[in-house]
Amino acid sequence: MPPRMPPSARPRLRWLPLLPAAGALLLAGAPAAARAQSPSPCVVSPRPDAAAPDAIALPTPYQAYVQVGGTCRSMSGGITGTGKVRTLTFSEVIDGSQISVQAVFDADPFVNFVVGVVNGSGVTQSYAFSFTTPVIGGPYNLATSSGGVTVTLGGGSSSQASLHPAFSNYIRGFVNGLSTNLGVDIGTAQCTTVGSTTCTQPAGAATFGPLTPADLTGQLAFQLTGDQSVAGWTGRVEIAASVVPEPATVTLLAAGVVLTGALAARRRTT
Repeated sequence: MPPRMPPSARPRLRWLPLLPAAGALLLAGAPAAARAQSPSPCVVSPRPDAAAPDAIALPTPYQAYVQVGGTCRSMSGGITGTGKVRTLTFSEVIDGSQISVQAVFDADPFVNFVVGVVNGSGVTQSYAFSFTTPVIGGPYNLATSSGGVTVTLGGGSSSQASLHPAFSNYIRGFVNGLSTNLGVDIGTAQCTTVGSTTCTQPAGAATFGPLTPADLTGQLAFQLTGDQSVAGWTGRVEIAASVVPEPATVTLLAAGVVLTGALAARRRTT
């Protein structure tokens, strides 16, 4: 078990009650685009999907992982719900960083996520997140992804979110256990602020297959400067049988702004 931070060093969590509001915005949702390239951020034994009275036949379990530097955590224990739609709520301090996640998994199929990070360490840290849902139905031939980040100044002269050293994009999408890159990775530009700045990643779309995959995985990976820098990410990865326009970017960015404002308010009170 990793050592716990002393109470005086733990970030206060007064902003956490605002996370459900940000997560609720995700339920309205939006499509997404991601060109995936690498294996999962970390390898954790999958958690078998819990049996439920109305359980449906699912080809793979719902799973979620986070990696902070070299430390990996499974978030799968925080996944709840029955049927094809599940939700995730996760909050933990890992290696000096406050990690807060809300996600929606739908086997019909898409994954939505809101990720908040406060880097309480004194150095730039890397973060990677993975969200997997089983897939029902098909065949599918369209992949989409979208997302964005709001960065808020910490204790230094500027704060910045940048690419994770192991990945060439921020958001990626895969099917079939990461064996098939959906070709819609998005986001490469740094997001730098001396106050609070929102950086929208250009959404994308690509055709593939058609395939009837067993699962869909959305990934997020980035670096964040230290000294209490705050990053609030939103993202969505989806596959479909045809193009169905949705108000993706506006909804996701609204959720990100709510989350990041809450994170920044929390940091100012510490």
